[in-house]
Amino acid sequence: MANKTPLRFSKFLHTFFVLIFSATLYLDLTQNTFSLLRVIQNSIIISSDLAIAKTNSFFQSALANKKNYQKLVKDLEQLNKKYEIELAKKYVSTKKENDQGKGLIPAKIVYFDAYKYVCCGVHEMLISNSQNKYLPVLNSDGLIGQTVEQHGNFGKLMLLSNPKHFLPVKIGKNYCSAFGKAIPHTIFCSFDKSNAFKEVLVNEEVFTSGLGGIFPKGLKIGKISEIDISEKYVEVSITLNADPRNSPNIFLLKNNEI
Repeated sequence: MANKTPLRFSKFLHTFFVLIFSATLYLDLTQNTFSLLRVIQNSIIISSDLAIAKTNSFFQSALANKKNYQKLVKDLEQLNKKYEIELAKKYVSTKKENDQGKGLIPAKIVYFDAYKYVCCGVHEMLISNSQNKYLPVLNSDGLIGQTVEQHGNFGKLMLLSNPKHFLPVKIGKNYCSAFGKAIPHTIFCSFDKSNAFKEVLVNEEVFTSGLGGIFPKGLKIGKISEIDISEKYVEVSITLNADPRNSPNIFLLKNNEI
């Protein structure tokens, strides 16, 4: 038994459709009756092909632009890093000119809460380096702090402005141990006026003294911005040259080379 019953058309319908199609074909061949429809059809096909080509071109161009942009960003980062290294090299000098800058160990700031640095007295950061503790740390603007701890592949950096940090400095002919007060970009020195104190002036430059065994002598760290004189003491505010927020690139000063 058949699954389907074949459809049967009458001879009249068959003859009718043959005549219709034959007449249509004759009119098209002799009178070009349906040329407009063919033009429209071809136009639609061409327009569709053009739209597809334009779309493909757009996405290919967008992909190429993205790759070019990523490459430019990467190249810019590399150039900026090289530029910052050259700036940091001015703090480093060796006997051989070709060895200049070898005392700098490049590193990155991994975590630093700049908001808490400004508002809440958090003056430390995590850096991408597991070198030994107690190394001075620079950025392209100058000294920012020292390494104090190691955590696996990372190191902890204490900023100069940290209240726990003390930095032996020289101001003119005066020596003192500068300390932080959790104030961004600022450290302080206190002198006993009765202890052979020599006069200091606003805008006078401040240098590392070389005492203490961590920081080499002669690093310029900032300028005096304010002087507070009391009956027995003189306290000077020192505005630091280097701001730890300026760049993620930092450099550890190996073996106190300067």
